[in-house]
Amino acid sequence: MNVLVLQPGFPAEIPYYVRGLARRGARVLGVGDMPAANLPAAAREGLWAYLQVSRFWDARALVAALRGWDLPVRLDRVECLWEPAMDLAAQVRAAFGLPGPDLAHARRFRDKHQMRSL
Repeated sequence: MNVLVLQPGFPAEIPYYVRGLARRGARVLGVGDMPAANLPAAAREGLWAYLQVSRFWDARALVAALRGWDLPVRLDRVECLWEPAMDLAAQVRAAFGLPGPDLAHARRFRDKHQMRSL
């Protein structure tokens, strides 16, 4: 399974998630605005490939950068455990036709009032 993780070096617990995915057999790819050399050791250990982008928070620019990334594998999943980037992950999933929470679901997850009404 090829898993794209958004911002694999932040927040502090995510590098361990990246490493754990890799140890369980996933091929983990990362995309973020941090230079690869600055990623925590646990993230670098778990990543199969990493793409640094300058406009991470711009969904169109991020999708364009990912489409232009010359990878010999197909993405199977997009993961993000960091709440501020949940909408972005949903937009990337939609652009690539991948399973997972869509934008409406991600927004409900982030809106506590909507969550209480479910």
